[in-house]
Amino acid sequence: MLFIHLYINLYERHFVKDYDFIPIDFESYLRAEHFRFFSANPCGFSLSVELEVQNLLNQKQKGYSFFNLILYCISRSVNEIVEFRIDCKDGVLGYYEISHPSYTIFHKNSETFSSLWSEYDEDFKKFNENFLNDKAEFGENLSYQAKIHQLPNIFFVSSLPWIDFKDFNLQIDRSKFYAPIFTLSKIKDSKILLNINVNHAICDGYHVSKFIETLQEGINALEVA
Repeated sequence: MLFIHLYINLYERHFVKDYDFIPIDFESYLRAEHFRFFSANPCGFSLSVELEVQNLLNQKQKGYSFFNLILYCISRSVNEIVEFRIDCKDGVLGYYEISHPSYTIFHKNSETFSSLWSEYDEDFKKFNENFLNDKAEFGENLSYQAKIHQLPNIFFVSSLPWIDFKDFNLQIDRSKFYAPIFTLSKIKDSKILLNINVNHAICDGYHVSKFIETLQEGINALEVA
């Protein structure tokens, strides 16, 4: 069963707070030609990479959710790589100063899932508190979008904790959808597979490699009290 969530309608999002959207100067944008080409010829790409997560399993022993630990690491890495925060707002290309994670909650009894989002905070304790508060308030809601008023500056994280997959392919129209999508596999021998799906108009393989390197370093270094 696919454990994927997307919020495709880019025109009906509700804003609950101010956010900084920084326009990109197209005249000096080094990928302007690439953006035009891949906008005229919409193209996304995905790849799967194996991550070593023994440190997160160690941190989990302190009473934290493994999913929230890796969600935090993904979120922090997204907010360190500008190309993972680019969007097109009212026809203007730019990037968000901060992006927040939208993720899935599985309902075992109904065998369905709901989509939640939580505010990102660089401080893990605050991030964890936001996650726990949202899960407590909306986690039993069986609606697809259990928490409404979704922000525009989000990215997507889903999990398939039942499957030790080797690759994952998500078909999506990337013509006007810029947010990165991450899908996690089952943990096996302290390893987990992460599938990364991006829009080629704003992101190349080099930027994905930077993200992967940043993420693995963050996973290895994370120490929570």
